[in-house]
Amino acid sequence: MKRTWFRQGSSSQTWRLLGLSVLLCAGLTGCATTEPTDEIADPFQGFNRAVFAFNDAADQVILRPVAKGYHEVVPRPARSGLRNFLRNLKSPVYLANEVLQGDMKGAGNVLTRATVNTFVGVGGLFDVAGAEGYKHNPEDFGQTLGSWGVGHGAYLVLPILGPSSLRDGTGLVVDMFLDPLNWQRQAGERRLEICPFCGRRHRQARRTA
Repeated sequence: MKRTWFRQGSSSQTWRLLGLSVLLCAGLTGCATTEPTDEIADPFQGFNRAVFAFNDAADQVILRPVAKGYHEVVPRPARSGLRNFLRNLKSPVYLANEVLQGDMKGAGNVLTRATVNTFVGVGGLFDVAGAEGYKHNPEDFGQTLGSWGVGHGAYLVLPILGPSSLRDGTGLVVDMFLDPLNWQRQAGERRLEICPFCGRRHRQARRTA
């Protein structure tokens, strides 16, 4: 039997971890709101340098070659369809953050996109709503915290994902808990997310070439 991302019966533990993540971020980044500044503190410089070196090595040895191979093997229509499909699956996360930010217009945009693309766009493979002017606007919990006045906090380099901040890193963890797909997602299904990542990495490589 395959192991699920979250075990059944652990919903209370999940919400406790979610609350702890929010409180941790608020506590550690609260000082950033006392004095407006464009700079982000870097108290974890040693850690960040080590993770940056790891990311650079992983990019050269693994990520860039895989991204290049993905781009060359998978035709563009298939890449676009997969990207649209996974964006559509994350609609609950976008919707939750729009509501938490108090942006009802944005929430309506997410609901319209999810409904149209699911039923007219063949389960989200085609971005029909986008063609009609309902643009994809991904909102994450890091942005939600920002809308509540929480500062960036310390500069943080995340493994594989790259530069971030304590606020946005915490937001990433919270979004994982908000994503209903993660509640019962099985390990084999998570591999789908590698494909859009490869697409993003290839586009970055082309811009920096």
